[in-house]
Amino acid sequence: MRIKPVTLILASLFLAQAAWAAPKKGETIPPFSLVSTAGGKVTQKALEDTDLGIVYLFSTQDCPVCLTGIQQLREIAAKHPQDNLRVIAMGKQDLDTLKKALPVAGGNIQVVAADAGTLALYNAQYVLPTTYVTGPRGEILSAMQGGGASTQAVLVTLAEKQLQRKKPAIAKDVFESAEKAGGGSLAQAGKGYSLLKDGKLDEAEKVFTALLSSKDKEAALRGREGLAETLLAKGQADAALKEADAVIALAPKRVAANLIRARALNQQGDNAKAEHSLAVATKEDADGDFSFQKADAALAQGNLLRKKEPKIALASFKTAMKENPHSVEAVSNLGALMTETGDPKQALETLRKAQALDPGDKLLHGLMRQAQEAMAQKQDLERQRYIDETVKDLAARFKEQKARQAQAPAGDDWTTPPLVVSVLGFREEGPVSLSGRIGMEGVLQHELQGALAAKGIQVVDRALLDKLLAELRLGSSELADPDTQLKLGRILAARLTAVGSVRQGDNGQASLRLIDTETTGIALSTSDKVGGNPDPAALAGKMADAVAQALRDKYPVKGRIAMVEGDKVILNLGKKHGVAAGQQFNVLGKPEPVELNGKILGYKESRLGQLQVTEVQDGLSYAKVVGQPGAWEKNQRVIQAQ
Repeated sequence: MRIKPVTLILASLFLAQAAWAAPKKGETIPPFSLVSTAGGKVTQKALEDTDLGIVYLFSTQDCPVCLTGIQQLREIAAKHPQDNLRVIAMGKQDLDTLKKALPVAGGNIQVVAADAGTLALYNAQYVLPTTYVTGPRGEILSAMQGGGASTQAVLVTLAEKQLQRKKPAIAKDVFESAEKAGGGSLAQAGKGYSLLKDGKLDEAEKVFTALLSSKDKEAALRGREGLAETLLAKGQADAALKEADAVIALAPKRVAANLIRARALNQQGDNAKAEHSLAVATKEDADGDFSFQKADAALAQGNLLRKKEPKIALASFKTAMKENPHSVEAVSNLGALMTETGDPKQALETLRKAQALDPGDKLLHGLMRQAQEAMAQKQDLERQRYIDETVKDLAARFKEQKARQAQAPAGDDWTTPPLVVSVLGFREEGPVSLSGRIGMEGVLQHELQGALAAKGIQVVDRALLDKLLAELRLGSSELADPDTQLKLGRILAARLTAVGSVRQGDNGQASLRLIDTETTGIALSTSDKVGGNPDPAALAGKMADAVAQALRDKYPVKGRIAMVEGDKVILNLGKKHGVAAGQQFNVLGKPEPVELNGKILGYKESRLGQLQVTEVQDGLSYAKVVGQPGAWEKNQRVIQAQ
């Protein structure tokens, strides 16, 4: 029977529409509600609630490759039952047929009967198997149709997603399955990277060396790239750079080789050349084997350009997220940079996505608190006006080199004025990490200010300080200058200025110095280790403890008895002086001169008793007697007990 041209046109239009309507990468998995061979109902929620899922549409008739694919997925799911991977296998046949062909279901893998509507929704009416890999919130990460090479691609894709999830041992098993299925040098290279990410550097080197000796040019390139990355992981940057350059000489657009070259140059301090290599690695026409390599290149570019080109860095982090939605580093760094560039609301939304990937990440908690405070400050218009007016005055004073006068009680040279601390912040130290997290220095400043305030120590407003620094347009080198630090501290009427540095990496460290703006001496110098998963709140807490101890030792609070009401004593010291309930003060008598040969050498202090603070207001506090009783009088001197 001859088919009419109109029929052919309609058929073509139908197929084109079906192809156009197929779910695409980046979209959310289409909804479904189907019955499984185990008797339960399965919906797309099973995929939305996990960070890695597979929808595998197949047929048990005339599709031997479908059954092979199902068997491989079943083996992977069975071998790693604790993994959060979810496989929904949608069969074209009815439930009875599926039960006979595939008696096993449940756990990480569910076999369901797909109706005609679902097959059409997933564009799987004619070509089977059809596979969709999903990520967090059911986002489609990749889509593949057909058997043979497509089946190998499914396994390789699944394996690299496991690497993205930081599960190298599982990734290695899946890459080995892909290798057995004919995955070739791509699967072998993936196995090598899995060993590398698992810290098994010598085993990884053997895999890459074997690939390097292959007569196949592509396999040899993959082997040399992997060897270069292994050498870099071993700390041999020069050797890694040599191998990467050898790959680039043959294939200039290779993502991994250019990324390795950038990392090696970065370690050597040559960020200009590293920037050029990253520009090549992140181009649309760059040649990459795995999506995690493209994600790592985009992340590295964002980290390197964060200060120099924040707009490009934001776009780079978004690309890294797209290539690897499991990357806490990419999502966290995007959120941190959004806060830095003045978009805390969007930053908070982004950071919540990162928190869903790793709820226990302490740095994320700090970044979210920072974003929330920035949002609150933006909404407080009255406070903004106060800050604007104050900053104008402070900026003028800084340019005139005129310090604010500390306010002390008139006619009282004993009572100490409120001790104010300005936290000028932390600066990054050492080479920029191309693979690490950003924002640690800002979060540590934010957390330290909060920890100091919680101890009753008066701190210069962070928002005011940030705006002042922006108004003065001080560069990092100027802020690192001790004279500039002292000058800033003085115009802010701060007796002490806190400055610090953060170095991340294998020998990560955070250090803090407390500078006396009157004497220019160092009142405190302390440092602590920063691990791979830093806890800025805990680190800031330790620093605040050290600061509080230094203040007690070197700057004890001094004041006077303002009033005596029976057994209650009122002191002229309150919250603004750093006084808190429970603190103890020694009551001093009249100082007695110590003479020798008619010359006064000094004065001897006598302790008459001790008071303990029971209630604190802003400018005064109530205390009770805890030492020997005495005839306490107005104006008697008190000093903080050590």
